Amino acid sequence: MGGGREKKKPKAVREPDPQKIPRVRAEPTSRWGERPSWRIRRLDVGGPFCVSRLERGDLLANNPPSSLGRVLRFLGDLETMTWGQILGPNHHYIPVESLNKDARDRLVALRRDDVDQVVSLRVTGGQRVFGVTHGSVCELLWWDPEHRVAPYKGADN
Repeated sequence: MGGGREKKKPKAVREPDPQKIPRVRAEPTSRWGERPSWRIRRLDVGGPFCVSRLERGDLLANNPPSSLGRVLRFLGDLETMTWGQILGPNHHYIPVESLNKDARDRLVALRRDDVDQVVSLRVTGGQRVFGVTHGSVCELLWWDPEHRVAPYKGADN
């Protein structure tokens, strides 16, 4: 029964370009398709970027003027998106070696110097929230209202 037939082997029209970058950042089962959730247990409460620097205000107001209210609303808004939608030019990972010395020293003091990168989430202008991600969960770490944790190094620097 069909003893002399060879198995079919598909032919490629052309070889794939080895320099081509995939359109999908990672496999669909990774965090890119998941929505973020926040953990606050390991927030820094004593260093130069601690959350106690957040101004308190009326959290129930429609437009809370406080930094704390603005940050909470911002994080709540991010929960409606996936990590693949969030990460980009305004919200991105920063290697620990790119952080300023105070931030690197603080990671050591907090016993968090085992991480290779932190995620920077831009709230407004120079205001950032920093955290460490594990899958789709972000352990919030710092509040940086003056963009000092990882200052922008433009073309002139």
